[in-house]
Amino acid sequence: MRLIPFDSLTPAPWKNGGGVTRQIACFPTGSSLSDFDWRLSMAEVAQDGPFSCFEGVDRRLCILAGAGLDLRLAGGTQRLRQGEHLDFKGEAAVFGALVDGPVTDFNVMVRRDRMRMRAETLRIGGPQEIDHGWGTAALFVLGGELAMMDGVASRFDTVLLGDARPLRVSGTAEVLLIGFEALA
Repeated sequence: MRLIPFDSLTPAPWKNGGGVTRQIACFPTGSSLSDFDWRLSMAEVAQDGPFSCFEGVDRRLCILAGAGLDLRLAGGTQRLRQGEHLDFKGEAAVFGALVDGPVTDFNVMVRRDRMRMRAETLRIGGPQEIDHGWGTAALFVLGGELAMMDGVASRFDTVLLGDARPLRVSGTAEVLLIGFEALA
């Protein structure tokens, strides 16, 4: 288990100046945007603009804060509000238009020929075990505090789990559980 506090993430501006990204984790460690198997990141979207192309990558975009984002895809426009997500192909032409001011989002990306991903929202209300059953998983704290043997995770902190053992937690929190599995 490894706790990654939001405050430890280094912000990096986008090439087009339209926002800031913070990489949370990727696998293999140290991989680039062109050769990761999976990647977790957060972004602050400050202006309308096209999404970057990620050939061969499946994406999940979740809105964490802000009024929302209109995503223009080939099939039409979908409005995402706080707490909502959209799954789409990384090579799709996507244009994001802010609804009413900047938004903060959370991104999960997996290389579709190497990995698959599952994500679900959990509500923690006291002591319990999180039994994810995947070899590698992550808990992203959407709100509240999650206490574990090795520390406390707060809003926008991430806990990486390197094996399938259940994790004992307590506290009151809403978390996004993301599981990763390599394809055979």
